[in-house]
Amino acid sequence: MHPTSRKFTWSNEEAATRIDYIWISDGLTSGLQKAEIEEVEEITESDHKIIIAEIWIKHITARSSKAEVKRKKQSRTLYLYDQAKLEDWENYAYELQKRLEVKETLKSIQEKEHDKMRGIYKINSIWDIIEEAIITAASKHIPKKKIYNTVTNRRCNQKARQQEKNIVKLQRLIKYAKTKKGQEVTKEEGNEVNEKLKILGKKEGANLPKLQRHWSEAWIEDMKGWRKLLQEKKKREWEQVQRKQIEENIDKRCEMIKTDQGRMIASLLNRPYKKIILDRFIEQEGEETILITELETVKAGIAEHYKKQFRKRNTKLKKMLEDWRKRMGRSTERA
Repeated sequence: MHPTSRKFTWSNEEAATRIDYIWISDGLTSGLQKAEIEEVEEITESDHKIIIAEIWIKHITARSSKAEVKRKKQSRTLYLYDQAKLEDWENYAYELQKRLEVKETLKSIQEKEHDKMRGIYKINSIWDIIEEAIITAASKHIPKKKIYNTVTNRRCNQKARQQEKNIVKLQRLIKYAKTKKGQEVTKEEGNEVNEKLKILGKKEGANLPKLQRHWSEAWIEDMKGWRKLLQEKKKREWEQVQRKQIEENIDKRCEMIKTDQGRMIASLLNRPYKKIILDRFIEQEGEETILITELETVKAGIAEHYKKQFRKRNTKLKKMLEDWRKRMGRSTERA
């Protein structure tokens, strides 16, 4: 995307390297719109730059209705890191360490491989083990929920993403201003920067100060203050969403006391709740065994099976009682 430019993600006074990467599959490549290396030392306090990639995924995500998406099981797992407690992170770290030790992954990393092809295979195997360990540990100890790939769910965080973009744009402007500090502002620069500030201010509902004749220290500090205010605004809105979610959950729990006490007790006692999905069955016709997977046939076949299984039985209780009396009588005579 940038054949004529060359940037690095980490550098010091002696060396520079592209140590950070974003890997994408062939299916995502056609949706790649933008790829950049961003300086965010003011935000992250790290000597590494951030790689940003904008990928459109509408060509591979679900466009179907919510019911059809659920039926096809087109979903992804969303980890709720903000809800994880210190205990969850400690359990996650312990689980991850234990799994890596069982596979002797750390020991394998330190061992040198002289053959190039075997070395590549070894590295890929180690990454597979690490990936599996991270996902397994996170699934056991980090709060999560299942999200279906519907249009509504893909758009729900659009506002939060836009706020993040605006903060990053402001940070870029501050970074550029630092390189120009003390210099005179050209007419083209002034018009371009003030137009960006006007658009950002309109999106965030803020009256950002215009750039005057010089790239002054006072203006840069003022912009840093605005960046901090936007970050605090984003945090407050996030907290409001969290409070609203908590209130809704409390209302649901109160409603369960009236209408669904069994489910409420199961939730309080943390009882496991698992579903069994019957989506196939085996049918025996003479010596031939057939696997049935067609949805309507499976429904009818399973219904017929349970109808026979739980049919009313002709137990003949009177006859059974007479037989038992005879047996008991014989046992008594022998004794």
